[in-house]
Amino acid sequence: MIQEASSARKREIYSLLCVFVTGLVCAIILTAALTYYYTTEVGYRAKNVLVEPALLPKLRYTDPLEGKGERATYVFHKIILTFMDPDKKGYRTVNLSQRQYEEVYTALSGDYSVRSHLEEQPQLYAFGDQAILSLILWNKSTQGEYTLMRVEVAADGEHYRVQIRDSKGEETWAYFEHPQIMQTILEASRR
Repeated sequence: MIQEASSARKREIYSLLCVFVTGLVCAIILTAALTYYYTTEVGYRAKNVLVEPALLPKLRYTDPLEGKGERATYVFHKIILTFMDPDKKGYRTVNLSQRQYEEVYTALSGDYSVRSHLEEQPQLYAFGDQAILSLILWNKSTQGEYTLMRVEVAADGEHYRVQIRDSKGEETWAYFEHPQIMQTILEASRR
């Protein structure tokens, strides 16, 4: 009888250990899967770093004027596209309408950032960009412009980067890859 009780107790302990170990293994697998799924190399989504077209008319940016204790308020002014025009063998600048910018935004908004490709291909941005898309704000009182957003298309026409400023005003870049981005932007600018 004592031996049966001891054997039953061992089975209970063994069953309890099996449940504990199974729970621990499942927790480790779940943690690894969630970590893999939510911490991919993708850092930004283009729609989160580009200004949404619907916000353009309402866009306001307040910048403190250095040393004066005042603030300058900027409002949306224009979107300009500067690109290398092979026909004219030089750079050309055109204004984009909100509708044209919306076409570009729609085409790029689903892109996810990639690692900076500058280490493998430093020449992509080294000798001037194939195109630069700039969102310009205007301050009526100071008669000054402020570039809120800058998108640079690399020389290969397949990569682009978006300038990102943090709350301290320091800038960094988010890099993206989009097949035929140069062609997409130029087609939107002609419509």
